[in-house]
Amino acid sequence: MEAHLNSPSPSFFTIPIEFDDILMESLMDFNVDDQESIIPLGSNIPPPSQTQETIQEEDEDDHQLTKSSLIDLLILGAEAVEAENFARATTITETLHQLLLLDQENNLNNIALHRLAYYFTLGLHLRTSRSEWCRHDQQDQVMTASQMVQELTPYVKFAHFTANQAILEAMDGQKELHIIDMDVMEGIQWPPLMADLSRTKNGVSLRIIALVWDGNNLKSMQRTGRRLLEFAESIGFALRFDTVLVDNDQEDIHHFDSIEVIDSGVLVLNCMVYNTRLKRLKSVKKFLDGSVVKRLCPKMVVMVEEEVFRFVMRMPCKSFVDFFMEALQHFTCVYDSFVCGFGERYKKGLRMVEREMLGPRIVDYVGEFERGFMWTNKVMEEGFKCIPLSVCNVSQAKFLVGVFSGGYGVEHVKGGLALSWKSRPLINVTVWVPSSKLIT
Repeated sequence: MEAHLNSPSPSFFTIPIEFDDILMESLMDFNVDDQESIIPLGSNIPPPSQTQETIQEEDEDDHQLTKSSLIDLLILGAEAVEAENFARATTITETLHQLLLLDQENNLNNIALHRLAYYFTLGLHLRTSRSEWCRHDQQDQVMTASQMVQELTPYVKFAHFTANQAILEAMDGQKELHIIDMDVMEGIQWPPLMADLSRTKNGVSLRIIALVWDGNNLKSMQRTGRRLLEFAESIGFALRFDTVLVDNDQEDIHHFDSIEVIDSGVLVLNCMVYNTRLKRLKSVKKFLDGSVVKRLCPKMVVMVEEEVFRFVMRMPCKSFVDFFMEALQHFTCVYDSFVCGFGERYKKGLRMVEREMLGPRIVDYVGEFERGFMWTNKVMEEGFKCIPLSVCNVSQAKFLVGVFSGGYGVEHVKGGLALSWKSRPLINVTVWVPSSKLIT
């Protein structure tokens, strides 16, 4: 069975106007012009004092920075943080703040590194001051930003269609499909899968079990469920949508045992962690590391993860500086790919994506990184084995990514498939099935 990339189906969000109209309407209240400051109002980084000792001597008549000097300062800041030399780290972050303001005056704030440097600097500042970023997400703008990334880049489509194709292939004539979704978000992954399943002659039914990690998101998750049920009804498909609250807002208490064992049909764990904050990632890791996965014994685990955390998985003993440098390269590459995808026409939309999605992730990753944190787990190492994706799935992924212009590509990585930008992997899809050790 193959996923249909361009199969006609009712709109999941039931939006009766064109994407450009949606975007323009959503950006009306997003008060950012093309020369938007890279230092947002209410910045957490204090301005440098008049007596501050500068790190690099500069000509008073020429404050222009080269790309390498900015990188050097960021790495110096990471080294100071790792050495717990917080006085030096504070001096460096204050100097970075001043230099970024000069960048703005010199119109350098359209360069990817210069735009992202603020968020890396803020992450360093939060580690130095041991404070939190007091930021409240505006859900309507976050959703608009997510929709723009979905429409203008291959990130979301590559992840969803590649995962869905693997799930379709796992059905093998079965009539019941159960999916435990660890981060359902707006649920946009599932309408295409339902449309494909509805074309089978077996009368397949689907049950989605959405894990809710924060009780504050329960109502939002239930709204997502209602939209999915409405879509299923519109195409005559049998869908059941359940939510399971696995976190009671206490950091180390998770109600994983409330997830029931599935006795019939095909059970799949869907783990999309390519756009996930560290706190959520740690909760997902705890779920995968626990006995619950062995108890449930799924037929398949689909993992979609960001390359920056595969770096941590490969080398968990690496220092904060190593992680910082990898994150710097990774997010600069991501931003470059967004610039190409959005182009001049959606430049204002790119600013929204930067502020609502990319920037907060950088601050979160840099500010919350823990040395020795391994984005891997004993269950995946001991209970499951990674299998290669099918030829059909690989061909489909290459076709999909080829629709988008620029330097996007598909790379074979160890055990899986990666969406790449100019040959650098960005997100990876891997499929895991039970090993004999788990089955016995």
